Amino acid sequence: MNKKNLKAFSLIEISVVLLIIGILITGITQSSRVVSEIRLASARSLTSSSPVASFKSLSLWLEPVLDSSFIATEAQDNTLVSTWYDSNPLVPSSSRISATQSNTSFQPRYFSKEINGLPALRFDGNSDWMTLGVILGLESASKISIFIVNKFVTNNSLNYIIAKEDNQVDGKGWSVNVNSGNQSLGIRGHQSTNYISVSSPVNNNSPYLTSLTYNGLLANTGMNMWINGVKLTAPTRTGGPLTASPSPNGTEDLRIGTREDNSNGWYNGSIGEIIVFTDSLSDNDVNEVNTYLKKKWGIK
Repeated sequence: MNKKNLKAFSLIEISVVLLIIGILITGITQSSRVVSEIRLASARSLTSSSPVASFKSLSLWLEPVLDSSFIATEAQDNTLVSTWYDSNPLVPSSSRISATQSNTSFQPRYFSKEINGLPALRFDGNSDWMTLGVILGLESASKISIFIVNKFVTNNSLNYIIAKEDNQVDGKGWSVNVNSGNQSLGIRGHQSTNYISVSSPVNNNSPYLTSLTYNGLLANTGMNMWINGVKLTAPTRTGGPLTASPSPNGTEDLRIGTREDNSNGWYNGSIGEIIVFTDSLSDNDVNEVNTYLKKKWGIK
């Protein structure tokens, strides 16, 4: 075989190799898409069959996988989100209280594979936040249970994940926050010194399921905490007993990503799911909800 034929044969080989590579890349891309679609379909099925709605005290359920969770055009990667719809099936859709933000400068962004391959909203830690307005029955002396799936970015300052609190001077109400790597539930009667909390260390850039209950009796001994489904036998307890006098006025916005005064504490990280009950759930009930969330989000 002469050199000319050798050269022609080599070009043919290269063409075949390139064709095979293209086919493989296409196959891998399609396979990845199929896996993502299966993952999303599984999460939707788990959501629809979850025990969350079996508890009559369900007050708020923000989750990201149902078609009804977001405006369709906003459920796209790196797109600003104006509305996160409440998925609580215990009330008519017209009566549900959803998280909103009309100002595009303050809107978080949607990412389809943000937490273990599922969608979540990303808050920038500078100005992003959403409000649910004033919700009564969630005050310092109220029973409450909160479940949050989130992943935060390194930040040593106070980051509010969700808060019904105006400020730390005459603040009333409560907040779930991350501060120097500790995730906590803090409840205030009034003023910065009138404060109780329960907290535990968590690592940045890792997905977490944090579950919190409070019996409304104004002492941190009535607060319990679970991390990734495991109840903490000795979480850090701070402050108390709480003095709810003057009593909470109840007019603080329930906000995500900051507190009502918007002066500091913007959350830096992602939020996948928030569930709020107006009751202090039993350990068995908490375990039911935790089992659903761990399976859905692939949290170990």
